[in-house]
Amino acid sequence: MTDPMSLDELIDVISQLSREERDVVFFALFADIHLKDAVTLQRHDLKTRPWLRAESGAVADRIVRNAPFYIRSPYVFWELRAGHAEPLTDIHKRLFDVTGMSFEEFRERSQDSLKLVADSVVNG
Repeated sequence: MTDPMSLDELIDVISQLSREERDVVFFALFADIHLKDAVTLQRHDLKTRPWLRAESGAVADRIVRNAPFYIRSPYVFWELRAGHAEPLTDIHKRLFDVTGMSFEEFRERSQDSLKLVADSVVNG
């Protein structure tokens, strides 16, 4: 196992991503789903909210509720490209470029720090 990431390291890494990228990465982490599933999450998927079963599901739910809505896109997490709202399909590469880690390794190394963040968000 690799060394856990400190909260300061997590903040430093995540601050290098755009808001949209941070939202989708944090959502995947707190919802305990794979990053590709978060990227392809569509508004009609919000009805069942299966991420609420995850330990940090309340934090994931807050991220989704605060995600900007774009009427011309079915995706919850999107970015404008050439005037069109598109899913963040290159987030895997972007996360690797910033962290030097795959999403799975990033998830493993950031778990302890994420628990602190979740406690802070849920408990004020």
